[in-house]
Amino acid sequence: MISINSLSTNKKSSLEKFAKSGYLMKGIVYLLIGILATMTAFGLGGEVSGKTGIFQFILEQPFGRILLGIVSLGLFGYTAWRWTQAFINPENDKDDTQNKFRRIGFFISGISYGSVATYAAKMVIQGGSSSSGGGRTTAVSQILEIPAGEIIIGILALFIFGKGVYDIWKGISNKHMNKISDLGFKTKEVVRRAGQVGYISRGIVLLVGGYITARAAIESNASKAGGTEGAFEFMFSSVNAWLVGLIALGLAFYGLFMIIKAKEFYIH
Repeated sequence: MISINSLSTNKKSSLEKFAKSGYLMKGIVYLLIGILATMTAFGLGGEVSGKTGIFQFILEQPFGRILLGIVSLGLFGYTAWRWTQAFINPENDKDDTQNKFRRIGFFISGISYGSVATYAAKMVIQGGSSSSGGGRTTAVSQILEIPAGEIIIGILALFIFGKGVYDIWKGISNKHMNKISDLGFKTKEVVRRAGQVGYISRGIVLLVGGYITARAAIESNASKAGGTEGAFEFMFSSVNAWLVGLIALGLAFYGLFMIIKAKEFYIH
């Protein structure tokens, strides 16, 4: 395991830039997802979208290809940061069992965001959605076709569910404020509350996402799976739209917190 202390100041600065660009673009994507889903819930227009749906939304705006290209580059930066967390240990965490599992999670997260960034880049090149698909349903369908595919999807569901529990705990315990530089008391309290609401809301969405992914594995039916978009669609069909709207608004707060984190993030 490489220690961050063994790296030069220039390399630390480069890692910070990767992280900051990644947090910024991730924040923008979640902010848009949350805003559009909130508008849908409260009857103000909008639409329920996952990451790939938001990419199409960005692409349809003026200078859409340029904007989506920037988003794609930022998400590649976030991918690089996640793999840095997995292999270089920038936070100088202890090399114990708990943190080994965390680094495995970082590696898996890097794969996930790397695939999302690649899909966005393909949309920039092709000028629209790939005919081969890029959503989780397509990926699940392909995995279910291989031997032990249901088991693989079941493990993925457990990971998503566990991430949801972790995000809720992170929001409740205020762990989301780690790596945020000093702010004024009032500003820091607002940022803390926004992040708290955001992480808890995202955790709920992930719990639902884990459930519908597990259902896809049990029923061996890829159409039952879905990412953020699938989770919101399931909630809209199962609970009061206003409650879903509050969760969606919380997801927008999560995106806002990521944008703030992009500005305040630092590496010792």
